[in-house]
Amino acid sequence: MSARPQPIAQPPVEAGIGRLLNPRSIAIIGASSEPASINGQVLRNLQARGYPGKLYPVNPKYEQVGGIRCYGALDQLPETPDLAVVLLGAARAVGAIAECGQRGVLFAIVIGAGFAELGEEGERLQAELIEAAERSGIRIVGPNCIGLMNVPDNVFAGFGPVFGLSELRSGGVSMVTQSGGFGFAVVNMAEELGVGFRYVVSTGNEADLTSLDFMDAFIDDPATTVIAGYFEGIKDARRIPAIGRRALAAGKPVIAWKVGNSPEGQRAAESHTGNLGGAAQLYQAAFDQAGWIRIDDVHELVDCTQAFASGKLPGHDGVGIVTVSGGAGVLLADACSAHGLGVPELSAATQAKLAAVLPAYASPRNPVDVTASILNDPGLLRAALQVILDDPAIASLIVVASSVEGPMAEKIAAELAALDGATTKPLIVSWSSREDRVGNAYTRLREAKVPLYRTPSRACRALAALCRFAAARRRNEREDKVAALATPKTALEPLAVGNEYEAKRLLARYGLTPTREVLATSAADAIEGATRIGFPVALKIQSVDIPHKSEAGGVRLRLDDGVTVAHAF
Repeated sequence: MSARPQPIAQPPVEAGIGRLLNPRSIAIIGASSEPASINGQVLRNLQARGYPGKLYPVNPKYEQVGGIRCYGALDQLPETPDLAVVLLGAARAVGAIAECGQRGVLFAIVIGAGFAELGEEGERLQAELIEAAERSGIRIVGPNCIGLMNVPDNVFAGFGPVFGLSELRSGGVSMVTQSGGFGFAVVNMAEELGVGFRYVVSTGNEADLTSLDFMDAFIDDPATTVIAGYFEGIKDARRIPAIGRRALAAGKPVIAWKVGNSPEGQRAAESHTGNLGGAAQLYQAAFDQAGWIRIDDVHELVDCTQAFASGKLPGHDGVGIVTVSGGAGVLLADACSAHGLGVPELSAATQAKLAAVLPAYASPRNPVDVTASILNDPGLLRAALQVILDDPAIASLIVVASSVEGPMAEKIAAELAALDGATTKPLIVSWSSREDRVGNAYTRLREAKVPLYRTPSRACRALAALCRFAAARRRNEREDKVAALATPKTALEPLAVGNEYEAKRLLARYGLTPTREVLATSAADAIEGATRIGFPVALKIQSVDIPHKSEAGGVRLRLDDGVTVAHAF
């Protein structure tokens, strides 16, 4: 079998990727008049969503497709499109990419399969595709993908059921997926559960542009607040730490769903997109280093996104737990431990304040069981929660409302929303009642961006994601400070470090502030320098032959005037 084709050796994607994600004009090469076919869906979907740019179907078989002029060849178009969607078989797709390059098209999405995922012959065709793109500089998405979406701008350049949805929620999540069909099924499910998307890109075999290229670009997009990725394997995985640092600095969480972790899964990934999965432990280490949140199901994507939408991050991992049922408190204590979160003891002062608020039979210890009786006075519940949040050991709070229903549910929700608005600490709510039995309670919490989960375990898992991201940001900030200290403020000339004085001069160039000092070669120099620095001073001998000054008698301390300085010198 021939060697696997490598990604195109081109410079990193720059801001120009914007013309791919938001093209002003699109050529659909291989467009069909059969709207239900794959070749017919792309144009139909773009038209149905009201794509605002110009559309150029290209197929010598037709004079018109979708009610607009169809061109016989790319060179007949009245302008050079920003994007070409190639809907041809593998062999013909190679020629189409060459024509796109000659015309000056900047980006192409190669939809068709039949490349590296099929073995030796497919690998040969993918190598030819890469070579055709390299000759002209065109950048390629795919092959073996289903397209991309720019939801707010109605760029639905792809095929499949999700592209045909009449309504799709717009939001701040930008996602890249190596799997087309399943990846967009995830989008469909997540959207139904309340997640709004900005960009969704299917990358397929990643002959050129990779998942990490898009994730890197999403970091620079102001409207993207959360970045998500579905991976079978990452060919340029050494870039993960650097991209992770950029995302952390930008305050953008990265949610990673990595499959192909077992030997069986790796074989499936290789036959699906030609990707080699790699050792799960290595990916986990890379994700941990980058501060990425790893998930294993679509509900985790939804739960994490909802938690991050609150805009709050905990200052540490100490969690306060408040329930109306002692059993839920035990469950959450176990869950917090499993996720590496702390359930610290409340201070004696906090417990005393709680005892003054709660019924006598309630438990003021963390987890705090306020008992169901306190629900008769929602204001009292809010007061108790505020006492807990005021404890420095608590950086976030999980409140379990269990099955509260009826008019009381709306009052509880109002108090929780008010409390959330008055604190910078994350407030997570677990509430298991059916939505049709709580009135406007759930709507009230969602409008206030209070993360709401139907089970305590999901609430804890979402909070753990917040805590991991917050900890990664703090670590990244510390590392940036260390790196800044290790970077010279000015270019360093070669400097021979012969003694302490010269060593401190070198450290000063790296931003480390030394003590105020002068180098004196005579008693007069010493007096002048001491006067400039200010008394009292210390006098230390400087010699490469005397590394241990004190043992050699070469240190004098607490010199209060010029006479003692001269004598010590």
